[in-house]
Amino acid sequence: MKKAEPARLGDTRGTAPFSRVLQGIKARFDRLFVHREILLRSSDRVRCLRLTPRFQKAACLLLAIGAGWAAYASVGFIEQRHQLADREHEIARSQAAYGDLLAEVDRYQRHFASITRELEATQQRLLSQLASEGVPEAADQRAERSDQTAEMKARMVVAQDELRGQLGALEVDLKDVARRNGSLKDRIHSLQSALTATENQRAEVEEAHHRLGRMLSETEMALAHERSEKADMASGMTDLKAQLADWKKRYAALSDAKDAVAQERDLLESDLASERATSASLDKQVSDLKVALSDARHGVKQAATTREELTGKLGSVRGELKQALGAREALEQKLAAAARQLSDSRSRIEALEQRREDLEKGSDRLARALRDSKSQNDALVERMAGLDQSLQLASDQIAGLKKERDGHLRQIADLAGNLDGSRKKVASLQGQLYGLTRTLDSADRKTEALAEQRDLLRARLTQAHTDLAAQAERHEAVIRRLSARTTQSIDTMEELLSLTGLNLDAVMDEANSKVEGDGKGGPFLPYVDTPDQPHAGHPAVTLGDLNDKIRHWEVLQQVLAATPFAAPLSTDFHISSYFGKRKDPINGRLSRHEGLDLVAAYRSPVLATAPGVVSFAGWLSGYGRVVEVDHGFGITTRYAHLRRIVVKVGERLGFHQEVGQLGNSGRSTGAHVHYEVRYNDKPLNPLKFMKAASHVLKG
Repeated sequence: MKKAEPARLGDTRGTAPFSRVLQGIKARFDRLFVHREILLRSSDRVRCLRLTPRFQKAACLLLAIGAGWAAYASVGFIEQRHQLADREHEIARSQAAYGDLLAEVDRYQRHFASITRELEATQQRLLSQLASEGVPEAADQRAERSDQTAEMKARMVVAQDELRGQLGALEVDLKDVARRNGSLKDRIHSLQSALTATENQRAEVEEAHHRLGRMLSETEMALAHERSEKADMASGMTDLKAQLADWKKRYAALSDAKDAVAQERDLLESDLASERATSASLDKQVSDLKVALSDARHGVKQAATTREELTGKLGSVRGELKQALGAREALEQKLAAAARQLSDSRSRIEALEQRREDLEKGSDRLARALRDSKSQNDALVERMAGLDQSLQLASDQIAGLKKERDGHLRQIADLAGNLDGSRKKVASLQGQLYGLTRTLDSADRKTEALAEQRDLLRARLTQAHTDLAAQAERHEAVIRRLSARTTQSIDTMEELLSLTGLNLDAVMDEANSKVEGDGKGGPFLPYVDTPDQPHAGHPAVTLGDLNDKIRHWEVLQQVLAATPFAAPLSTDFHISSYFGKRKDPINGRLSRHEGLDLVAAYRSPVLATAPGVVSFAGWLSGYGRVVEVDHGFGITTRYAHLRRIVVKVGERLGFHQEVGQLGNSGRSTGAHVHYEVRYNDKPLNPLKFMKAASHVLKG
């Protein structure tokens, strides 16, 4: 605030001359309108009529306004008279011009009638001459007459054209005259209306003069009465002003304390809101980390499952590979056995072939021997038959061996095909094994990455839990601090209300009954407690307690706003009669006084001591003119013996809004205001309310 003062002074440098001129004018007016006193002496009594500068200025202003209005009305009336005379002169000139125009029209009509008569006479004369002659005329006479007739016709045509032109101009002039006549009539009518209005305004001005005179006389009488009453009450003004200043300071201090508490509450609420937002952000991060950890765990499980499946497939492939290798070895063994059998068969076939060759050679030798010796034929035949049988047997054995060889060859070919298929299957299984090995390695790497990510997420989750715990501790500290300050403010307000004599429990019950429900709601979300989630029971309970205290504090604020702590007068006053037992000022008997009698200047504004609604405004027996204000929560105030009421029933009033003027109506011995405070129609001591705020501030 101190830094802003030079800029504000710099901004007002341009207006300094104007303010100096205004101050000079004000000083001159203050020197001109000073306190004056008029002494009135009648019947050996001297009365003093005091004229304050404000009253003198107001009277001069009213006189100046009346004189200005009268001058303006007079000048306007004279100006309208001049305008009316000018318009009447113009109307006379218009009427004269209209008469001249009518005379000219009459002259034109007479001229037209004379021309018409001359034409008719000429026509009659010509017709009579033609009828009287009866004999043929000479050609030159007929020509002369025809020329004369043509000349007369031409003159007639010219005269007719000229007459038509004059008649057309005359019609235009007549229309113009008629139009001007209508406009003149309208102007005459408007002037007559203006004259009537001017007369009415003049009458109103005269009536206003009379009213101003009456008002001035009434104002002078009221001022004299006010001065006399003010002279009687001038003795206690200084003490009352000091007391009022003290009350204002106390109330201002209370308001500042209230504002400070409200600001501190707003600050704490903003801190609480930021802490809640931070907590919500951390909760969201924790939930995101939990989701990510769950996804990582699921990925690890899937990778483990995939690895197990791949391991199983690899085992089955290895088993199939072992079976294929075993089958291959068996086939190779069979192939080796078949090769050995084939080799044996070949050796046997070769032996049989060699034996056959030997037999053929022996047969040849026997045949030669048979040819050489017939004696040995029979033996040779028998031997030959035996050899043939042996040869047939050898041929059968050779054919069987060939069949066996062909079967072995086919079996070898089948085994070779099976061996090629087994080789291809082994190659395919080896490719699958390589792919599965690579997949398993990728799964291992992915598992390691997921494990690292899981460890990272666990570390982040641990850090988040740590941050959340620290945030919860800060949150709880803020809640405890706010709760302590709220409790302190509640204790101060409850102490303030208890000093007034109000039943605090009853007032709070009534105030709480005006708030429907407990202000809670929202969708139902079932709570699931997880091992990773920290238990937040204690901060929630603390926050609930704080919410209850804040709600109690808000209700107390409403009750305090409706509690009448201030005095009903802003001017200097003193208490002439206190609350409770007193001697009646009229009959002198003991009586019960249900309020305070506050004495101040007559017509001083009486103010509402707290916001509320006017519940009664009118005349009440014994109290005179009374205003009752309902402040809510069962608290009402009453202002009696008023001179004038300026509010009406149902009107909503603010703090220190005027309800009437201090007077002497009803059962009263002098100008004062009777001030009551009631709770549920039970009278309370208003002085306790006035002293409560100052007591709390001192404490």
